[in-house]
Amino acid sequence: MEIRGYRHSGSLRPTGDALASQRTRRTFSCRVTCSFKALGIAWLISGAIFCIIIKGPDTVSTWCIWGSALFALGWLFVGLPLVALGELLRRVPFPIRILAGGLGGALVMALPTIVFGFYLPPGAHWKHSFDDLKWEGIAFVIAALTTALYHQFLNHEATD
Repeated sequence: MEIRGYRHSGSLRPTGDALASQRTRRTFSCRVTCSFKALGIAWLISGAIFCIIIKGPDTVSTWCIWGSALFALGWLFVGLPLVALGELLRRVPFPIRILAGGLGGALVMALPTIVFGFYLPPGAHWKHSFDDLKWEGIAFVIAALTTALYHQFLNHEATD
């Protein structure tokens, strides 16, 4: 006789399915830790690349101020919902998770343009081109890779 993943044979012991789900279930603090590890690694690598490409005075301080602010917003709008979804996120296919993370990062990067675009005076027109989307494209790649890194850290925690 089996009741909710437990076999009744004099004592209640978890069956294989219940035991496997207990091993792979991660706590909220574990998911937050994995997301911060992924975010920190992505921030550090992105900052190094930013400082190499954009040579000039105060590049490091610019990255520390603006890069940190944008990564914090990205974690708030993209990372925190991914963490809050928890085990439901495992039902979504891996490529869709990466796509969602990347699109969220691009949206965070486009937020100033979206917000201040509403405040253009009447008669002022803004030209749109693919060149305007270069920062959003970079944010898409970084956020997608950060989402993949978060997934890898979660899988690593499950095997430990």
